[in-house]
Amino acid sequence: MDNKKNTKKFLYSIEAISDIKDFIAIQKKISTKQRKKSYFRLILILFIVVILYLFNPNNIASQIALVFMIIFTIANLIRYNVNTNNIYKKNYKIFLDNNDNINIKMCFYDDYLELVGKDFNQIVEYQNIKKIENKKEYICLIGVENEIIMIPKRYCNSELISFINNEIPKKMACFENTEIDKNFNVKKIQLKLKILFILTILSIFFAIILFCFYIAPVIDKLPTDIMRYYCWVFLLWLPIPIISIVLGIKYKKRGFNCKKNIIAGWIVAILLAIVGISSIFVEKKDYNNIYTYKNIVGVDIPQRGKLYEVNLTSEFKNNITKYALFTNKTENQKFYQDIQTNKNWISNEKISDSMWHMLSSTFDLECKMLEHVCYYSVYVKDLNQYNTSITEDGTYYIYAMIYDYSSWYLKIEEYQYTYQK
Repeated sequence: MDNKKNTKKFLYSIEAISDIKDFIAIQKKISTKQRKKSYFRLILILFIVVILYLFNPNNIASQIALVFMIIFTIANLIRYNVNTNNIYKKNYKIFLDNNDNINIKMCFYDDYLELVGKDFNQIVEYQNIKKIENKKEYICLIGVENEIIMIPKRYCNSELISFINNEIPKKMACFENTEIDKNFNVKKIQLKLKILFILTILSIFFAIILFCFYIAPVIDKLPTDIMRYYCWVFLLWLPIPIISIVLGIKYKKRGFNCKKNIIAGWIVAILLAIVGISSIFVEKKDYNNIYTYKNIVGVDIPQRGKLYEVNLTSEFKNNITKYALFTNKTENQKFYQDIQTNKNWISNEKISDSMWHMLSSTFDLECKMLEHVCYYSVYVKDLNQYNTSITEDGTYYIYAMIYDYSSWYLKIEEYQYTYQK
């Protein structure tokens, strides 16, 4: 808002007394805008933490972060909304102590508003106003830099209220392009942008809800790596933030204030895209392919199930990770019984320290975290031996297998392992 004095036609004037009611009203208006920004930041951080948790729900660090973030969010929501009136009243007393005269004269000209107080004189040009909000008892003029002027309706006659609502908008920032005045319904466009902004934020939560809906039936038996396969549902909501960006840029060129649509659109679009694209790292395969490992596994593999291949970076070369998810309880039970009696399958306490060095860092993370019943088998192809330590320098091809009885899946990692003394 501008302090430059203009010489234009005088139209209306009122003299407003800033009592405690007006003071609290403007404080609430200012704090509401600040709270909205804080809410957005909290929601964004919470969303990121939730996504990290969904990617690795069995990790203790992600669990602690999620619980802390939920508590932190609730605490801040309470802090933002409880006992604010008492704070405003204290601020009003401080305001009175520092101001002898709280009367403000508002003079309306055809191109600007002049605010006159005991120790100040301010010019507010209508072209520097981006928004007018009509409340029950006040009219709020919001500047392009988010400054707020509260005009109490009790001091205004019907002509002045009509002038503020009908004439000032024609000279506001959103009317810098004269074509807007002729061809656009400003309030309709502003409402559309507001709804689009809300939908953009909500699209994050819609995506999470849809994701949870897809994995809910199998969540207790779904390995964390395979959860990524269903992350494609996040891409379904990508058009909403993209539309927000496109319309935001379009209407910004025509003078509308669309900054929040563009910023929120980019943030949400990037988040949805990152999470959604992660689904490409998991590929569903023909379940019959699991039988190529039958001789290495050493027992009959269940006939019914689903097979996934995970393509993620590993500390080992040429890493291929496959998950066979068994879907029949009887077959899973039979596989478990065969594993228990097979000499090539052992429990984790029987794996030596030298053998652990041959396995990837995340190989049995879920079994350890959830304390599931798991059996292991490590086949060194070049030595044609199971569960043995490598003692000679060289590169070996390894099949590291883990069976999780509790979650009904067989995980097979095959990779090249280089050993040096």
